[in-house]
Amino acid sequence: MLSYVMILAVDIGNTDTVLGVKKEDWYTHRITSQADDSVVFYESQINNYLLPIGLEKVKHIVVSSVVPKLTPTFLEALKNVTKKSANLIGPT
Repeated sequence: MLSYVMILAVDIGNTDTVLGVKKEDWYTHRITSQADDSVVFYESQINNYLLPIGLEKVKHIVVSSVVPKLTPTFLEALKNVTKKSANLIGPT
């Protein structure tokens, strides 16, 4: 039996935030990026995306962001939903 580690990739952009996981195929979800939206709003969006795929299967989270004002809100929402800390990646 083939086992896999599901990684959730998140790209926080100026217009949209895109969440993606690779299972057999790519599954993506696009959310309009609004820096003033609440943690609860983003938790809801993340839940709606991950529950049908299998929230418990997500083992790692990586996040890239070009919206510093939205990054902490989204990181908190991800942690609240998945109970995992995300790895924030960026330029070195």
